[in-house]
Amino acid sequence: MKVFCILFFLLTICQPVFSQSDDVVIISSDTSDSTAKIFNYRGTDNSEDGWENYHEHIANSHRFNNSSYLTKGWRIFCEFGVQKAFDRYTCSVLDFSFSIGWQLNPYVYFGIGVGEQAYLDHWYYGTYDESATLALVLPLYMDLRFDFLDRRITPFLDLRYGYSATDDEYNDYSGMYINPSVGVRLCKVNLSFGPEFVKLHYPWNVKTVNKNGAIECHDIKFQASYMFKISYEWGGTF
Repeated sequence: MKVFCILFFLLTICQPVFSQSDDVVIISSDTSDSTAKIFNYRGTDNSEDGWENYHEHIANSHRFNNSSYLTKGWRIFCEFGVQKAFDRYTCSVLDFSFSIGWQLNPYVYFGIGVGEQAYLDHWYYGTYDESATLALVLPLYMDLRFDFLDRRITPFLDLRYGYSATDDEYNDYSGMYINPSVGVRLCKVNLSFGPEFVKLHYPWNVKTVNKNGAIECHDIKFQASYMFKISYEWGGTF
């Protein structure tokens, strides 16, 4: 019985040593510069090759870890977009925009932006014409964005709300501006898609003639279109 108790006691003491046998702690002294090297790495010897393997292991750990990729600070977007009209009564648009704001945490961004939009305008005081002129519209907006994942690749939701102004002498595109969109961030490149609405300052009472020769009236209150956007960003830690 005494022998059994002694063996049990020894095994209890030695068990932590055996459990750590795979994680080797190696302490060596480099006689060339008298600098102690201490590291904990599974299965590494204290040779020069062992140190190279250790540093490669650390680099890979940093590369694939789950640390934050977006940190608190400034974030800037430069964007190009193409819009397709909902129907024949609204315009197709090319869009250039720039926004700057503050990343509150890895998931929430708030900023302000300005755009320059080129409208291919077919309307002249509510009358449709097959030929088109170029109208410039300037939206000013607040930008609220949610990144769903703290990763290099993540889906996001973006909401822009503001006011648009125009230089169009025929149609007044000055009014409320709304652009919700969903997309995906690929490192520093963003792809998104969503509708855009510009409430017309003076709604159009558009009259058209259908195929049967009858006159139809359309009360147009919004310039509405689908927008596809691609942007590049600066800021955050990637």
